[in-house]
Amino acid sequence: MTEKLYLLLSEDGELSYCTYNQDNHKIDHIKTGVYENNILTDLINRHDQCILTYASACFTLVPSQLFDQYFAYDYLKLSRSVSPDTTVMFKKIIPYGIHIVYAFPSDLSDIIKQKKDKLRVMHHADALMEVFRLYTGQGGEAVLVNSEANKMDIVVFNGKRPLLCERFNYSSPTEFIYFILNTFTQLKLSVSETPLFLSGKIETGSEEYIMAARHFSKIAFAENKHHLVMPHDVKFHRHFNLLSALLCE
Repeated sequence: MTEKLYLLLSEDGELSYCTYNQDNHKIDHIKTGVYENNILTDLINRHDQCILTYASACFTLVPSQLFDQYFAYDYLKLSRSVSPDTTVMFKKIIPYGIHIVYAFPSDLSDIIKQKKDKLRVMHHADALMEVFRLYTGQGGEAVLVNSEANKMDIVVFNGKRPLLCERFNYSSPTEFIYFILNTFTQLKLSVSETPLFLSGKIETGSEEYIMAARHFSKIAFAENKHHLVMPHDVKFHRHFNLLSALLCE
């Protein structure tokens, strides 16, 4: 049996994880708790292959033709508040010709260094941009909104290239809709023609969804494109941020 551990750590300290059996495409339980170094280390120790996705607003995108690895920290400081005790990493997202630069806490950096032989790390924005290609079809614009604990990621594609990937804080359904509508307005997208995909902690009965359905004609939840065998009563779109790292491999 070939099994991988997938972990999602948020900047707020929430840790979600699941195991994936590559032989039968089955996800074995999805658990969520509070991040502690010993818990994360123990999980990694019990698996041979691990992928850790770090979700935070501390990231930026740089065109690859302008990117210089020696200035990675400076790129990030231009638009983000970067703590001195963070570790800055970067990765080229080859299909789009851009580099993502991001930071995470130094204590997490220590774990990554210790477990580098079995642990691969990526930023959640990287995973979202990679996997959203599955939902955009052959052309045209499409928008993904992923909601996680009063934080929302908005990813916009034009054909097969990203136009926007940004994370916002919101405190009410009204703010949730404002950020989406403002994105549509600024990028001149059609609320009646541009598909809007939703994922994360949102349901058809939630106020965010109800308000979105009033404004957008083509609205749907992110689907299980790889036909993963999910645990009973677990909805795929609810854990899209965790599973996107798996889908983009």
